[in-house]
Amino acid sequence: MNQEHKIFEAIKNKNMKAFGEMLTDDAVNIDPQSLLWDKASIVKYLTNLVMDQYSLNDMKVSWFDKDCAAVTYRFSGTGSMNGEALPPGDLYATTIWVKRGNKWLARYHQETPIMPMDK
Repeated sequence: MNQEHKIFEAIKNKNMKAFGEMLTDDAVNIDPQSLLWDKASIVKYLTNLVMDQYSLNDMKVSWFDKDCAAVTYRFSGTGSMNGEALPPGDLYATTIWVKRGNKWLARYHQETPIMPMDK
């Protein structure tokens, strides 16, 4: 969970070097606007993100083994991408972290908008 907070702080602070150092080279990012297959594409894409504020809620870690875990949570935040305001509403998010040497790196991240249910 600590790594998840660190990666969002790097994005919010526009520290793309630190952000990139927390990804595997073959990282995958899936969100409602994109499907990106490698670290370079992800870092380039997120340089256009301005994150004003965010919160990660209801975090849970699910362990696959001692070197791989998934962090799931509810994301809330405001900001803009390419000068356009981010869509309102929360997202469910999952990041899969893998341990490489002594470092935990993000290998996969997916965000899904929370849709209101019809009554």
